[in-house]
Amino acid sequence: MNNIYLRIIVLLLMTISMVISFISQDMEIAFILLSLVLIYAFILVGDFKERKDLKEVINSLNYFSESKKTKKIFVHRDSSYSDLILQLNLLYEAYETIDVEKRVQAERSKQLLSNLSHDIRTPLTSIIGYVDALNDGVITDEDEYREFFEILSMKSKNLKHLTDQIFNVARIDAEDVTMDFEYLELNEFLRSIVIDFIPQFEKYGIEFINEIKEVRYMVYGDRIALTRVFQNILKNAIQHGKDGKVIGVRTRIENTYYRVIIWDKGKGIPKSKQKHIFERLFKVDDARKFGASNSGLGMSIAKKIVLKHKGNIDLKSQENQLTEFFVELPILKELKI
Repeated sequence: MNNIYLRIIVLLLMTISMVISFISQDMEIAFILLSLVLIYAFILVGDFKERKDLKEVINSLNYFSESKKTKKIFVHRDSSYSDLILQLNLLYEAYETIDVEKRVQAERSKQLLSNLSHDIRTPLTSIIGYVDALNDGVITDEDEYREFFEILSMKSKNLKHLTDQIFNVARIDAEDVTMDFEYLELNEFLRSIVIDFIPQFEKYGIEFINEIKEVRYMVYGDRIALTRVFQNILKNAIQHGKDGKVIGVRTRIENTYYRVIIWDKGKGIPKSKQKHIFERLFKVDDARKFGASNSGLGMSIAKKIVLKHKGNIDLKSQENQLTEFFVELPILKELKI
């Protein structure tokens, strides 16, 4: 016989005995039995609650096992299972968060595949078209012939650059990139990168504002990887901010971080799209595409590199006024020389 039914029978027998004692006016025994009945009834009610809570836990777990959907459980403060139920609810919340992130990631992967197909197919189709034109003897003029080869060379290099970028992203994701960390004096390191862009500043009539501090601070990083980060940001600033005719690099100390700010006064980025800038293959529009050679991968790679350096990367932009990219790297120490 089920234990709960046995307890009910015992309670009924005690209640009957109590009633008989009252009828026979054996008050002492009657009050003793009344006390026992109340105590036993209280225990039995508590047992009902406990069994109900346990049943809810079991039902919730069965529901999750069958449907892979969560079903929250109401927690009774005085229940012996309150801690278990609370932890189970927290586990459900964690699962829901992971499930949402998984669906978002799946959607992004689909979009990534679609964008990749487009970005690879477009130059490849163009290359095939030019090759067929040359092969069919459509081009007879020597200057036009040379022009076709130059276009083919340019598009082939762009396609190779895109595949290289995709390969780099895949390697970083797979943790297959070995960072060669060394001690770098970041101010001098930044100046060496900026110098390479002076000819481009002059070509587009861009005024460069140098606000790199003279104070020398050490960081611990991969020289090649960090060069790629700052080069990508500067290339974007030139390509999309050259109409503003001014680009600057500013540095300052933020607590234990060395902050590098690269800014321009070009077209800017719509506020609604700023949060997507560091996503793979994201392009704001045809006029402003982020990432080296417009692959849409440059900013994604930059973020992964900065995070591997235990740093931060972000941006702030007001359209047609000011766009700033921030890179923060942990400071090791100030050089007193």
